Amino acid sequence: MSGIYIHIPFCHQACHYCDFYFSTSLKLKEKIVEHICKELELRKDFFNENSKIESVYFGGGTPSVLNHTELERIVKALDLHFDLGNLKEFTFEINPEDVNDSTIEIWKKNKINRFSLGLQSFEDDLLKYLNRKHTGEDGIVAINKIKQAGFSNISVDLIYGIPGLSMLLWKNQLEKIIDLSIPHISAYCLTIEPNTVFGNQLKKGKIIPVDEVLAQEQYFYLHEFLEKNGFEHYEISNFGKPNFTSKHNTSYWNGKQYLGVGPSAHSFNGEKRMWNVANNFNYIKSIESNSLPLEYETLTKNQQLNEYILTGIRTKWGIDLNKIKLEISKIEFEQFKNKINHYIHSNLLKIENDCAILSIEGFWKADGIAGDLFL
Repeated sequence: MSGIYIHIPFCHQACHYCDFYFSTSLKLKEKIVEHICKELELRKDFFNENSKIESVYFGGGTPSVLNHTELERIVKALDLHFDLGNLKEFTFEINPEDVNDSTIEIWKKNKINRFSLGLQSFEDDLLKYLNRKHTGEDGIVAINKIKQAGFSNISVDLIYGIPGLSMLLWKNQLEKIIDLSIPHISAYCLTIEPNTVFGNQLKKGKIIPVDEVLAQEQYFYLHEFLEKNGFEHYEISNFGKPNFTSKHNTSYWNGKQYLGVGPSAHSFNGEKRMWNVANNFNYIKSIESNSLPLEYETLTKNQQLNEYILTGIRTKWGIDLNKIKLEISKIEFEQFKNKINHYIHSNLLKIENDCAILSIEGFWKADGIAGDLFL
């Protein structure tokens, strides 16, 4: 299973927490679309002949800023240069303010069958704090419009750990998700990154830092509540009803090949990690000269194993100890097992079918545990 990711680097306005690459000026939008199509042509041989492309994901930025002509142009380029005969999932990230009868019709015509809605919260005060453009009611209206149009595969993003988000408000948010019959949720703890509005405000002492204890309580409640309501907690931040887990993102976590197209997009071919320049002007300039705007690194055997540990440990499937054992020396494996046993005794890991799988407490500390397990 292989996937293609298209990065649309434009947003109506900048959220205070976001450090993804994007621009709030839409002047280069048409040019970027043109050059994304050209990059698809330049990279048409990225996958080997036996690879089946099963997922396409438009992310950003905000893909829903694309008009009908721009979206259709990229979809046609995908169809022209890649075999999409096995396509099972076509995800499109949208914001509530972009959802209306006209845009839904455009998306429907372009083979999109899954939506990822940047909701973040139902609370207007918190949305203002995050500098989101929509209201809580806009989110509800958008969800209902999408469902009324016949789409059932809908994911919403939520943020917890926001200063001002009490446990009561958080519980109310999750109740609304259940009431709206949403089958997939991606929930993230607010992280204050250095090169963001929040990062600058925190440095100047103008905002309250995230309360880690409360954020952890909200995460544990999220896990317990959603599992009681029929969701599977299949990755640290992702919860899906049966048959509604993200095929595209799961391929990332399982180490499958993927092609990333557009400014700042990342790719992986099994041995090399590649990343495009995170600058619209430089991206355009490079593509115009028929040159791929990317850098890459070839992973050593140990780096590939560490990538496997880093991504696998985030999932409900965990990491296969037999796979690790086959790739390293007996002494190295004994040292690795000692670390595993330490986390088992700390109730952060468990072993099932020879796989090391994090507990919910382990999920909360996943990055630190993965780093410690690196070979």
